[in-house]
Amino acid sequence: MKIRTPNEYIVRESILSDLGNYVKKYGDRIVIISSSNGFTRFQAQFEASLDKNEISWKKFIFSGFPTFDNAQSLSTFAKTNQIQAIIALGGGQIIDTAKIAGSYAEIPVIAVPTIAATCASWAAVSIVYDDRGIYQTAYFNQSCPVYVLVDLRVIFSASKRYLFSGVIDTFAKWYEISPYLKHANPADASLKTVVSIAKEAFSILKRQTDLALSEAADGIYNENAQAVIDAIIFQAGLTGSLESGKLYQGIAHPFYDASTQIINSNRYLHGEKVGFGLLIQKYLERADEVEWQETLALFKHFNNVLTLQDLGITDQEVQLIAKHIWENRREQLLALNLAASQEEIAEGIIQANQRIEKWLVQNG
Repeated sequence: MKIRTPNEYIVRESILSDLGNYVKKYGDRIVIISSSNGFTRFQAQFEASLDKNEISWKKFIFSGFPTFDNAQSLSTFAKTNQIQAIIALGGGQIIDTAKIAGSYAEIPVIAVPTIAATCASWAAVSIVYDDRGIYQTAYFNQSCPVYVLVDLRVIFSASKRYLFSGVIDTFAKWYEISPYLKHANPADASLKTVVSIAKEAFSILKRQTDLALSEAADGIYNENAQAVIDAIIFQAGLTGSLESGKLYQGIAHPFYDASTQIINSNRYLHGEKVGFGLLIQKYLERADEVEWQETLALFKHFNNVLTLQDLGITDQEVQLIAKHIWENRREQLLALNLAASQEEIAEGIIQANQRIEKWLVQNG
């Protein structure tokens, strides 16, 4: 078993204004990759700290998707300018690009997430797309970011949509991994540990997300805000840090990967589409009515009950998605007895969608 984690993970209010104090450990020539909007919003917060610590820095403006070409461009830029570290300031797509570039250039990456929509800032893996935003592969970098620096004020000033997406994506760690306990070797300590972490993160988010948001609206960032961010980034990330050589997934993440082929659906966030995938899984698991109602009510609380129509996916396109899942992830589906054919996957998606539509009519 391999265990890969960041060297340090620090969460506090206004950490951006102290960025230079952390960066200087890794050199005095850095590149910051962010979107144009990211520089507009945050440059004034970190620039003075970099200047105070005599750190020379350059901008790399990101647009598009985490592609191998974009990562190569950043890597080449870093080598040409004798850069010693990459600072990834933004969401998961920026951070995933930076991690690959860091691997190519063999220099450290410092992740500074501006939203908490995924655990990308923690994980060693990068999700790679093509120029149209279609999922291509998971690229396993040699290491995680050396630092994960999370500014609570920045995270909670972003739209709640991103945080809710992160909540649902963290729920997926519990919903997708825990069923493997029924099929695993009782001595599999790594799986039991991962499930325990996922369960705790699930419980924290159900219990403390509303409190954290309410307090943040009043400018208060205390233990509730810390706990929510820890659940989404640290604990969800940690479930992927214990690498046993087995992929513990159900159908939610495979659904997301396959659905990126439907360009119209890509206006939705990763966690939002994963949420739909989790409901497919509940249907395929033959969840009873009580569990079905409870899950839908929980997801609705986080604005995450969607239909195929919402996602812009037609019945014909469901067949394409089912084909992709069956061809690429059948091992996981068979391990959990979710489906035994491409046809069963497609039928499960359609039937789950009909059940969601019925629930929405009844519950508004």
